[in-house]
Amino acid sequence: MIGYKAMRYENVRVSIDLTTSIDFQLRTEILDLGEELTVVAERPMVTRDLTATTAVIGAEQLSALPVTEVNEAIELQAGLIKDSGGGFHIRGGRSGEVSFWIDGMPVTDVYDGGTVVDVNTSMVQELQVVSGAFNAEYGQAMSGIVNIATKGAAINSEAASHLISVTMPAAIPANL
Repeated sequence: MIGYKAMRYENVRVSIDLTTSIDFQLRTEILDLGEELTVVAERPMVTRDLTATTAVIGAEQLSALPVTEVNEAIELQAGLIKDSGGGFHIRGGRSGEVSFWIDGMPVTDVYDGGTVVDVNTSMVQELQVVSGAFNAEYGQAMSGIVNIATKGAAINSEAASHLISVTMPAAIPANL
């Protein structure tokens, strides 16, 4: 097995809320383990540095839920309701106060506060619903964040079978 030689830097100053960069030039070396190496990790019950309430649904959990759309899975999260117009309210906030993100890109509709893009459930790797205190990177969000990470670019038959066609309204010229 090929790995990297251990390196150590000492007396590095790290300031609060600032990033300290150090470039390492790692050298490869051949590791002689003599046996198979298995790494097992457990997630703690309480994450001590998490200041927000975050519900995370993985791809396996999403496929086990009795839902056909991502919005239905979002609806199942605690502290969240869906109004008659289809808008989400997190912890009593207005529907326009929820920010929707897909693969690191904001997809919140500026007109009604909903999502601009719908993602097929079979293409979701992870779905996060964050309420409460969250990072400043999610600007324009006051009540909560719906963050979706999609799977790789591979298209499978399940995803292709759920495609829905959209027809253009008659008011838009065909040459656009």
